[in-house]
Amino acid sequence: MAILGFLKRGDDKHEGQPGHSMGKRLHAWWEGYDLPPAEPAAEAEGSRATTPPPDGGVIAATAPDPWSKSRIKVAEMIWGDGFNFPGSADHVVELVKPFGLTKEKSLLDLGCGLGGGTRAIAKEFGTWVEGMEQSPALARAGMEMSEKAGLGKKATVVAYDPAKVHFTPRRYEAAFARMVLWQLADKKRLLGEIDKGLKPQGQLTFIDYVIKPGAAGAAGLGAWLKAENCANMPCELADVSKMLETLKIDIRIAEDMTGEFRRLVTEGWAKAVEILGAGASGLAPEEAQALVREAEMWRMRINLLDGGTLQVARFFGIKR
Repeated sequence: MAILGFLKRGDDKHEGQPGHSMGKRLHAWWEGYDLPPAEPAAEAEGSRATTPPPDGGVIAATAPDPWSKSRIKVAEMIWGDGFNFPGSADHVVELVKPFGLTKEKSLLDLGCGLGGGTRAIAKEFGTWVEGMEQSPALARAGMEMSEKAGLGKKATVVAYDPAKVHFTPRRYEAAFARMVLWQLADKKRLLGEIDKGLKPQGQLTFIDYVIKPGAAGAAGLGAWLKAENCANMPCELADVSKMLETLKIDIRIAEDMTGEFRRLVTEGWAKAVEILGAGASGLAPEEAQALVREAEMWRMRINLLDGGTLQVARFFGIKR
Protein backbone atom coordinates (compact mmCIF):
# COMPACT_ATOMS: atom_id res chain seq x y z
CA MET A 1 0.00 0.00 0.00
CA ALA A 2 1.47 3.36 -0.98
CA ILE A 3 2.23 5.98 1.65
CA LEU A 4 0.58 9.13 0.30
CA GLY A 5 -0.76 12.46 1.51
CA PHE A 6 -0.04 14.40 4.66
CA LEU A 7 -1.02 13.77 8.26
CA LYS A 8 -2.60 16.92 9.70
CA ARG A 9 -1.15 18.46 12.83
CA GLY A 10 -3.03 18.21 16.09
CA ASP A 11 -3.41 21.99 16.29
CA ASP A 12 -5.09 22.55 12.91
CA LYS A 13 -8.61 23.89 12.51
CA HIS A 14 -10.21 20.44 12.74
CA GLU A 15 -8.63 19.50 16.07
CA GLY A 16 -11.20 18.66 18.69
CA GLN A 17 -13.98 17.92 16.21
CA PRO A 18 -15.58 14.45 16.28
CA GLY A 19 -13.93 11.93 14.00
CA HIS A 20 -10.55 13.68 13.81
CA SER A 21 -8.50 11.84 16.42
CA MET A 22 -4.79 11.34 15.82
CA GLY A 23 -5.44 7.70 15.03
CA LYS A 24 -8.09 8.48 12.42
CA ARG A 25 -5.98 11.24 10.86
CA LEU A 26 -3.00 8.88 10.57
CA HIS A 27 -5.29 6.26 9.02
CA ALA A 28 -6.50 8.83 6.47
CA TRP A 29 -2.89 9.72 5.67
CA TRP A 30 -2.01 6.05 5.28
CA GLU A 31 -4.97 5.44 2.97
CA GLY A 32 -3.96 8.33 0.70
CA TYR A 33 -6.51 11.02 1.57
CA ASP A 34 -5.61 14.44 0.17
CA LEU A 35 -4.92 16.34 3.39
CA PRO A 36 -3.32 19.80 3.71
CA PRO A 37 0.36 20.01 4.69
CA ALA A 38 1.44 20.55 8.27
CA GLU A 39 2.86 23.81 9.58
CA PRO A 40 6.64 24.20 9.79
CA ALA A 41 8.24 21.91 12.32
CA ALA A 42 9.02 23.20 15.80
CA GLU A 43 12.61 23.45 16.89
CA ALA A 44 14.01 20.15 18.08
CA GLU A 45 14.57 19.55 21.79
CA GLY A 46 18.05 18.10 21.23
CA SER A 47 21.36 19.54 22.31
CA ARG A 48 24.87 20.00 20.97
CA ALA A 49 27.60 17.54 21.78
CA THR A 50 30.27 19.06 24.00
CA THR A 51 32.05 15.99 25.36
CA PRO A 52 35.68 15.32 24.37
CA PRO A 53 36.32 12.47 21.93
CA PRO A 54 36.79 9.01 23.51
CA ASP A 55 39.75 6.78 22.79
CA GLY A 56 40.28 5.79 19.17
CA GLY A 57 39.93 9.27 17.70
CA VAL A 58 36.11 9.36 17.69
CA ILE A 59 34.91 12.93 17.41
CA ALA A 60 31.34 13.77 18.43
CA ALA A 61 29.23 15.78 16.00
CA THR A 62 28.72 19.47 16.83
CA ALA A 63 25.69 20.25 14.64
CA PRO A 64 22.29 20.79 16.32
CA ASP A 65 20.82 17.42 17.26
CA PRO A 66 17.48 16.77 15.50
CA TRP A 67 16.54 13.91 17.85
CA SER A 68 14.34 15.10 20.70
CA LYS A 69 12.88 12.81 23.37
CA SER A 70 9.51 13.15 21.64
CA ARG A 71 10.93 12.08 18.30
CA ILE A 72 12.73 9.12 19.88
CA LYS A 73 9.49 7.91 21.47
CA VAL A 74 7.62 8.20 18.17
CA ALA A 75 10.41 6.42 16.27
CA GLU A 76 10.32 3.46 18.65
CA MET A 77 6.54 3.28 18.27
CA ILE A 78 6.99 2.96 14.50
CA TRP A 79 10.13 0.81 14.24
CA GLY A 80 10.23 -1.07 17.55
CA ASP A 81 12.00 -0.78 20.90
CA GLY A 82 15.62 0.28 20.47
CA PHE A 83 15.15 1.23 16.80
CA ASN A 84 14.77 4.68 15.23
CA PHE A 85 14.90 3.50 11.60
CA PRO A 86 13.48 0.64 9.51
CA GLY A 87 15.02 -2.77 10.14
CA SER A 88 14.20 -5.14 13.00
CA ALA A 89 16.66 -7.15 15.09
CA ASP A 90 16.09 -10.18 12.84
CA HIS A 91 16.74 -8.09 9.73
CA VAL A 92 20.03 -6.73 11.10
CA VAL A 93 21.21 -10.19 12.17
CA GLU A 94 20.45 -11.51 8.68
CA LEU A 95 22.48 -8.72 7.07
CA VAL A 96 25.62 -9.49 9.09
CA LYS A 97 25.43 -13.30 8.92
CA PRO A 98 27.93 -13.47 6.01
CA PHE A 99 30.60 -12.05 8.35
CA GLY A 100 30.80 -15.34 10.27
CA LEU A 101 30.91 -13.47 13.57
CA THR A 102 32.00 -15.18 16.81
CA LYS A 103 32.67 -14.13 20.39
CA GLU A 104 36.35 -13.67 19.50
CA LYS A 105 35.62 -11.11 16.78
CA SER A 106 34.83 -7.40 16.88
CA LEU A 107 32.43 -5.40 14.70
CA LEU A 108 32.20 -1.68 13.96
CA ASP A 109 28.55 -0.59 13.69
CA LEU A 110 28.22 2.88 12.13
CA GLY A 111 24.91 4.74 12.14
CA CYS A 112 23.63 2.44 14.88
CA GLY A 113 20.98 4.86 16.17
CA LEU A 114 19.50 3.62 19.45
CA GLY A 115 21.62 0.48 19.19
CA GLY A 116 18.82 -2.05 18.75
CA GLY A 117 20.77 -3.75 15.98
CA THR A 118 24.05 -3.39 17.88
CA ARG A 119 22.62 -5.31 20.83
CA ALA A 120 20.94 -7.89 18.58
CA ILE A 121 24.31 -8.71 16.96
CA ALA A 122 26.07 -8.99 20.32
CA LYS A 123 23.36 -11.29 21.67
CA GLU A 124 23.18 -13.49 18.57
CA PHE A 125 26.89 -14.01 17.96
CA GLY A 126 28.57 -13.01 21.23
CA THR A 127 30.60 -10.51 19.19
CA TRP A 128 32.12 -7.34 20.65
CA VAL A 129 30.22 -4.57 18.85
CA GLU A 130 31.24 -0.91 18.88
CA GLY A 131 28.21 1.15 17.87
CA MET A 132 28.68 4.73 16.71
CA GLU A 133 25.92 7.26 16.11
CA GLN A 134 26.04 10.85 14.85
CA SER A 135 23.23 12.06 17.13
CA PRO A 136 24.42 12.55 20.74
CA ALA A 137 20.83 12.16 21.97
CA LEU A 138 20.44 8.80 20.25
CA ALA A 139 23.88 7.68 21.41
CA ARG A 140 23.13 8.55 25.05
CA ALA A 141 19.78 6.77 24.95
CA GLY A 142 21.29 3.80 23.14
CA MET A 143 24.10 3.40 25.67
CA GLU A 144 21.58 3.51 28.52
CA MET A 145 19.63 0.74 26.82
CA SER A 146 22.80 -1.35 26.42
CA GLU A 147 23.64 -0.93 30.09
CA LYS A 148 20.11 -1.89 31.14
CA ALA A 149 20.37 -4.98 28.96
CA GLY A 150 23.65 -5.98 30.61
CA LEU A 151 25.57 -5.21 27.41
CA GLY A 152 27.35 -2.05 28.51
CA LYS A 153 30.72 -3.48 27.46
CA LYS A 154 29.68 -5.89 24.72
CA ALA A 155 27.47 -3.46 22.73
CA THR A 156 28.66 0.09 23.32
CA VAL A 157 27.08 3.14 21.68
CA VAL A 158 29.00 6.42 21.41
CA ALA A 159 28.52 9.68 19.50
CA TYR A 160 30.85 10.45 16.61
CA ASP A 161 31.28 12.76 13.62
CA PRO A 162 31.40 10.73 10.38
CA ALA A 163 33.13 13.61 8.59
CA LYS A 164 36.04 13.71 11.07
CA VAL A 165 36.30 10.29 12.70
CA HIS A 166 39.61 8.38 12.75
CA PHE A 167 39.69 4.64 13.41
CA THR A 168 42.48 2.63 14.99
CA PRO A 169 44.24 0.65 12.24
CA ARG A 170 43.38 -3.05 11.96
CA ARG A 171 40.97 -3.00 14.89
CA TYR A 172 37.89 -4.77 13.48
CA GLU A 173 37.16 -8.04 11.70
CA ALA A 174 34.06 -6.50 10.14
CA ALA A 175 32.23 -3.21 9.69
CA PHE A 176 28.52 -2.53 9.22
CA ALA A 177 27.16 0.91 8.27
CA ARG A 178 23.62 2.17 7.74
CA MET A 179 22.64 5.41 5.99
CA VAL A 180 25.87 7.23 6.83
CA LEU A 181 27.69 7.83 3.56
CA TRP A 182 25.00 9.64 1.52
CA GLN A 183 25.03 12.83 3.59
CA LEU A 184 28.81 13.40 3.54
CA ALA A 185 30.64 15.82 1.25
CA ASP A 186 33.78 13.64 1.25
CA LYS A 187 32.36 10.14 1.06
CA LYS A 188 35.63 8.52 0.08
CA ARG A 189 37.31 9.76 3.27
CA LEU A 190 34.95 7.79 5.52
CA LEU A 191 35.29 4.70 3.36
CA GLY A 192 39.06 5.08 3.65
CA GLU A 193 38.83 5.27 7.44
CA ILE A 194 36.66 2.15 7.56
CA ASP A 195 39.17 0.38 5.33
CA LYS A 196 41.97 1.47 7.65
CA GLY A 197 40.10 0.12 10.67
CA LEU A 198 39.56 -3.30 9.12
CA LYS A 199 42.00 -6.16 9.60
CA PRO A 200 43.35 -7.95 6.50
CA GLN A 201 40.49 -9.86 4.86
CA GLY A 202 38.10 -7.78 6.97
CA GLN A 203 34.54 -7.59 5.67
CA LEU A 204 32.31 -4.58 5.04
CA THR A 205 28.55 -4.32 4.57
CA PHE A 206 26.68 -1.07 4.31
CA ILE A 207 23.28 0.19 3.28
CA ASP A 208 22.89 3.69 1.91
CA TYR A 209 20.84 6.06 -0.20
CA VAL A 210 22.03 6.53 -3.79
CA ILE A 211 20.46 8.35 -6.72
CA LYS A 212 19.77 6.90 -10.12
CA PRO A 213 22.13 8.00 -12.93
CA GLY A 214 21.50 11.59 -14.02
CA ALA A 215 18.97 12.29 -11.26
CA ALA A 216 20.88 15.06 -9.48
CA GLY A 217 18.43 17.70 -10.71
CA ALA A 218 15.26 15.61 -10.31
CA ALA A 219 12.11 17.24 -8.94
CA GLY A 220 11.71 16.88 -5.21
CA LEU A 221 15.33 15.96 -4.52
CA GLY A 222 16.37 19.44 -3.43
CA ALA A 223 13.33 19.83 -1.15
CA TRP A 224 14.10 16.49 0.47
CA LEU A 225 17.74 17.41 1.12
CA LYS A 226 16.62 20.70 2.65
CA ALA A 227 14.18 18.88 4.91
CA GLU A 228 17.00 16.52 5.94
CA ASN A 229 19.17 19.59 6.66
CA CYS A 230 21.77 18.18 4.28
CA ALA A 231 23.80 20.22 1.79
CA ASN A 232 25.36 17.21 0.08
CA MET A 233 23.96 15.07 -2.73
CA PRO A 234 23.92 11.26 -2.57
CA CYS A 235 26.05 9.73 -5.32
CA GLU A 236 25.20 7.00 -7.79
CA LEU A 237 25.62 3.30 -7.02
CA ALA A 238 28.39 3.01 -9.61
CA ASP A 239 30.29 5.89 -7.97
CA VAL A 240 30.31 4.10 -4.61
CA SER A 241 31.58 0.94 -6.31
CA LYS A 242 34.44 2.92 -7.87
CA MET A 243 35.43 4.36 -4.49
CA LEU A 244 35.56 0.87 -3.00
CA GLU A 245 37.62 -0.43 -5.90
CA THR A 246 40.10 2.42 -5.47
CA LEU A 247 40.50 1.40 -1.83
CA LYS A 248 41.16 -2.17 -2.95
CA ILE A 249 37.93 -3.49 -1.47
CA ASP A 250 36.89 -6.63 -3.33
CA ILE A 251 33.21 -5.93 -4.05
CA ARG A 252 31.05 -9.04 -3.86
CA ILE A 253 27.63 -7.35 -3.80
CA ALA A 254 26.48 -3.94 -5.07
CA GLU A 255 22.72 -4.11 -5.50
CA ASP A 256 19.50 -2.12 -5.36
CA MET A 257 17.49 -3.20 -2.31
CA THR A 258 14.83 -0.48 -2.54
CA GLY A 259 11.99 -2.99 -2.64
CA GLU A 260 13.07 -4.69 0.58
CA PHE A 261 13.64 -1.36 2.29
CA ARG A 262 10.23 -0.10 1.24
CA ARG A 263 8.64 -3.23 2.70
CA LEU A 264 10.28 -2.49 6.05
CA VAL A 265 8.95 1.07 5.93
CA THR A 266 5.44 -0.13 5.11
CA GLU A 267 5.46 -2.64 7.97
CA GLY A 268 6.58 0.00 10.45
CA TRP A 269 3.93 2.53 9.51
CA ALA A 270 1.23 -0.14 9.40
CA LYS A 271 2.08 -0.94 13.02
CA ALA A 272 1.89 2.75 13.94
CA VAL A 273 -1.52 3.06 12.29
CA GLU A 274 -2.72 0.03 14.27
CA ILE A 275 -1.41 1.39 17.58
CA LEU A 276 -2.93 4.83 17.08
CA GLY A 277 -6.17 3.41 15.75
CA ALA A 278 -6.54 1.44 18.98
CA GLY A 279 -5.86 4.59 21.01
CA ALA A 280 -3.00 2.88 22.83
CA SER A 281 -0.17 5.31 22.08
CA GLY A 282 -0.82 7.92 24.77
CA LEU A 283 1.00 10.62 22.81
CA ALA A 284 1.47 14.02 24.40
CA PRO A 285 0.91 17.08 22.14
CA GLU A 286 4.63 17.51 21.40
CA GLU A 287 4.88 13.80 20.61
CA ALA A 288 1.92 14.05 18.24
CA GLN A 289 3.68 16.91 16.47
CA ALA A 290 6.85 14.80 16.26
CA LEU A 291 4.77 12.04 14.66
CA VAL A 292 3.45 14.49 12.07
CA ARG A 293 6.97 15.64 11.19
CA GLU A 294 8.17 12.04 10.96
CA ALA A 295 5.27 11.17 8.64
CA GLU A 296 6.04 14.13 6.39
CA MET A 297 9.72 13.19 6.18
CA TRP A 298 8.92 9.60 5.28
CA ARG A 299 6.39 10.74 2.70
CA MET A 300 9.16 12.67 0.93
CA ARG A 301 11.53 9.72 1.05
CA ILE A 302 8.92 7.26 -0.20
CA ASN A 303 7.85 9.54 -3.05
CA LEU A 304 11.48 9.73 -4.24
CA LEU A 305 11.93 5.97 -3.88
CA ASP A 306 8.69 5.21 -5.71
CA GLY A 307 9.62 7.65 -8.47
CA GLY A 308 12.98 5.96 -8.94
CA THR A 309 15.00 9.11 -8.21
CA LEU A 310 16.25 7.74 -4.90
CA GLN A 311 17.36 4.16 -4.29
CA VAL A 312 18.58 2.14 -1.34
CA ALA A 313 21.72 0.17 -2.16
CA ARG A 314 23.50 -2.64 -0.33
CA PHE A 315 27.21 -3.25 -0.65
CA PHE A 316 29.32 -6.14 0.60
CA GLY A 317 33.06 -6.35 0.19
CA ILE A 318 36.27 -7.84 1.55
CA LYS A 319 39.50 -5.97 2.22
CA ARG A 320 42.31 -7.27 0.02
